[in-house]
Amino acid sequence: MVLIPIGLIFILYSTSIPVGGISLDLLPDVVGYVLIAVNLWRLKRDSYSFTTAFPLSLFLAVYSVAVRLIAPGGLFGLIASGLELGLQVWLLKLLVDGVEDLEDLVDRHLNSILLGRWQQLTCMAWLASFVCLIAQSFIPGVEFFGFLVAVIFMVLGALLTITFFRTARRYSWLIRFGDGGETAEEEDAVEDGENKEEG
Repeated sequence: MVLIPIGLIFILYSTSIPVGGISLDLLPDVVGYVLIAVNLWRLKRDSYSFTTAFPLSLFLAVYSVAVRLIAPGGLFGLIASGLELGLQVWLLKLLVDGVEDLEDLVDRHLNSILLGRWQQLTCMAWLASFVCLIAQSFIPGVEFFGFLVAVIFMVLGALLTITFFRTARRYSWLIRFGDGGETAEEEDAVEDGENKEEG
């Protein structure tokens, strides 16, 4: 499962350097989609959300390459970027839903609540960054706000990725070495008891 957060690094972040008059992407999205698809191939039998996310990640891999090769400009480029962003948001949602399914399967907490929170905030910042990018052509002075939103997106994306790494590590431990701990219901009962004592 560790390939999913590694793939997210490629999808959420973009680092380009100029090489011979062209811009070389050091973190191409297609690599991220392929890494996620490889992991989903192993996990899709355990979750309907992962089953849906698997072909979506493959489609996005092909789509991202096609968009960058064709490089549509103007309105078509905007539509293509907006469509890709919408599919990326959907993919993130499916990944978090898949973790919830795994929690039910192994009867252990895998940080799905925290993942869902970071996923929602990351997607909101992602969409806001896209809107700011569009607004720069029409509204002066939006650049600073867009930069601020981009920084917030990077921080939220890092939190989402780190939480996914923790989830992957915990899930791998459970699969390899078995239970070794309390069930989700027992963990909730302990937490409720601690909250009552504090109250």
